[in-house]
Amino acid sequence: MAALAVFLWAIVKQGNGGPLFSNPEAVYGVGNLQGSQLAWVMVRCINSGIGGWAGGILYQSDFSRYAVRPGDQVYGQIFSIPLCLLGSNILGIVTTSCARGFYPNEPLLWKLYDLLPAIQRNEAPAARAAVFFAAFAFFLSQLSVTVVACGVVGGMDLAALCPRYIDIRRGSLIIAVIGICINPWKIMNRHLWICSLPRTSYGDHVYYHLLRHRRIKLSHLCLPQTGSDYWCVVSFACHRDIF
Repeated sequence: MAALAVFLWAIVKQGNGGPLFSNPEAVYGVGNLQGSQLAWVMVRCINSGIGGWAGGILYQSDFSRYAVRPGDQVYGQIFSIPLCLLGSNILGIVTTSCARGFYPNEPLLWKLYDLLPAIQRNEAPAARAAVFFAAFAFFLSQLSVTVVACGVVGGMDLAALCPRYIDIRRGSLIIAVIGICINPWKIMNRHLWICSLPRTSYGDHVYYHLLRHRRIKLSHLCLPQTGSDYWCVVSFACHRDIF
């Protein structure tokens, strides 16, 4: 509801779809793409999209196993997942485009935590209340998704390992503490982190399952030196990509 409210507010304020639809070349400084250039851009976008959901694809069996019969979960996933993802993406793209129209001095506001402060800076003081309620709604949404996608899934795994001492609730709390400790805050706070998703979702899985047959050198994973088998230079793993 909060995303829909922000979307409708942006549409009404801008009056149209915004410059990303009417004049995208002027926004990005890139001419009209055609032929192979357009094809490679599409491949990059698809690759990034799949990489962003690679984790969800891997752990979806934690929930599908509760189906009464094998395959019962397929119909729910076929309709609900594309509808929710496509709908949220459309809302985000249109809202960002509209924000570019009425906030031309701001950068492209793709992230919610960039959009809401921009609204607070450029609108009347009364907008602070709206920003607060929208931010609180998005916070609850992100918290719910994190609990289901990370806490419950990790809690199930820990409960399976030590069922006598750990149940799903305790396992979820342990995962929450571990997640805060190991989260790469500096990397996640930079926009360039998404560039590594395609490589993570494809290259590393192929390397781990097909080339190494799920056998890796654990000691080399934490060795920040060129002697490590997994040392990378400008996103090129010398030992791995050659051998």
